[in-house]
Amino acid sequence: MEMNQETLEKMRQMRLSRMYYAFKTSMDSFKAEYMTTDQFVSCLVANEWDDWCS
Repeated sequence: MEMNQETLEKMRQMRLSRMYYAFKTSMDSFKAEYMTTDQFVSCLVANEWDDWCS
């Protein structure tokens, strides 16, 4: 299994649904290529945070 697929599966199993969706979307649209690593992680965490706080 590809590393990204393993990561997505772990996110799904941990019920990190927003983080899962943001990561999957970024892979589909290559959005991560335009962000630094810290910006990308911040984006993933912010998506998950929004789900926890809503």
